[in-house]
Amino acid sequence: MRNATSSVAEFVSAKEGLKIALNNNWVHLVIEGDAKNVIDHLKMKAVIKAKEDSKQAKEIDLIASKFTNLHKSHVFRRCNRVADKFAKLGYSLKDRKIWHYPPQEVRHLLEQDKKHAS
Repeated sequence: MRNATSSVAEFVSAKEGLKIALNNNWVHLVIEGDAKNVIDHLKMKAVIKAKEDSKQAKEIDLIASKFTNLHKSHVFRRCNRVADKFAKLGYSLKDRKIWHYPPQEVRHLLEQDKKHAS
């Protein structure tokens, strides 16, 4: 994945997130992302032209079709600090990792989000 474009990385991240949700039998899902091209694709508002993006998008479509309720929304990066931090953490890792609990590096951001949401 190190040689992929940022667009491909966003598509792969969305695809992997959908797979995790599907494997956990979560059929009602909300996807928020700051990659407008990915969200627009999921909303059927974008035509994907780049070959690798298109490949990933087709795989996403197959997975997304299995959800009962899939809500998609674009959020600006400044509103998506937790995901941005996870992306930076993920990029620094040698191997893929799934966190079952938020790592220390994002907990303060989650707490801040929690305060602003209430």
